[in-house]
Amino acid sequence: MELLTPFGIRAEYISGPNPFNNDYHTKNEYEIFLLLEKQADYYIERSCYNMTRGSLLIIAPNEVRKLSDMEDMDFSRISICFEPSRIRDLREEGKRLLNCFLMREMGENNMVSLNERQIEEFIQLTNKIINCSISDTYGNDILAFSYLLQLLVFTNQVYNNSKPVMPGAMPVRVQPILQYIDEHLCDDLTVDSIARALSMSRSNISKVFKEETDSTIHNYIISRRIVYAQKLLQQGHNVTETCYMAGFNDYASFIRCFKRITGNPPGMYKSKWRG
Repeated sequence: MELLTPFGIRAEYISGPNPFNNDYHTKNEYEIFLLLEKQADYYIERSCYNMTRGSLLIIAPNEVRKLSDMEDMDFSRISICFEPSRIRDLREEGKRLLNCFLMREMGENNMVSLNERQIEEFIQLTNKIINCSISDTYGNDILAFSYLLQLLVFTNQVYNNSKPVMPGAMPVRVQPILQYIDEHLCDDLTVDSIARALSMSRSNISKVFKEETDSTIHNYIISRRIVYAQKLLQQGHNVTETCYMAGFNDYASFIRCFKRITGNPPGMYKSKWRG
């Protein structure tokens, strides 16, 4: 079930196999993700978080992420997403509420563990957001936003008072590939050029990457470039400049990839970001 409030809050409760895109992607929203049952591996940047019941992930916009393939595994989760502009409007108070997202390096210290009491408190706040979202009673949209603020206070308290759970290392075989891509992101990257640089064959490097990440090198490169493109747009570059600065050689392809990965075309993304 997914609900969108007028304040730009998306509240999801999912039970069963993951129905959404399992490949590397990014979002324009802040996300708080709680695993309720079973186990899952969540890849964020170059980290792999091994999740069990009570694992709480805090994911900022532009962090490249990928949920492990949950095919044939029954699991449940809660995801709360909200737009950056909604919290930025609160000025200094908003900055404090976003500390747990922003006061760390990308892909680092994303996860803490909740105890059973904290899990129940998180569920109660989420249910209040959902209940307000499905009601047309006057003021319920404002109430949903107020419960989001409570959830952010709760999340920051837990984050500040807990020791972050260290991610598991990405498999050794794939680390040089990820590092090379990140260091040469805007070069003319191809599977062949990466394989030559790492003294591997094309077939072997593709096989290793697929086995370790359940994705392709091409998709990872595109996702990383889109994240860089988002940063360029935030800095004030126009869409055409951003396309070529981010390593894309085809403008139409850039527009398609940007919309597929972020949900919005780059021009709209820039307008939303600048408010």
